[in-house]
Amino acid sequence: YESEFEELIDRNLRKKYQALHRKKPRARKLKIKPLRKPKEKILKYRGTVIKGWLGTFLLNGNKKLLKLAYDAGLGSKNSQGFGMFEVIG
Repeated sequence: YESEFEELIDRNLRKKYQALHRKKPRARKLKIKPLRKPKEKILKYRGTVIKGWLGTFLLNGNKKLLKLAYDAGLGSKNSQGFGMFEVIG
């Protein structure tokens, strides 16, 4: 889990929101806290190296942004099936 992970995820989610709603979200920043040590996964997809993380995370933020994250996925490679997550508890 890298220090810029949370910032990159938040920025990407805000871009998705703006593309969908044609306005910038005025919500607080998304917070992502690992509940256990995440496992880094690096794989190659169509000639591109993709770094991801597997783990259990606590997400805290605006309900609309969290719903968008759930529906669209976290991160930038969602159309390839990355960034999906399961809500537990």
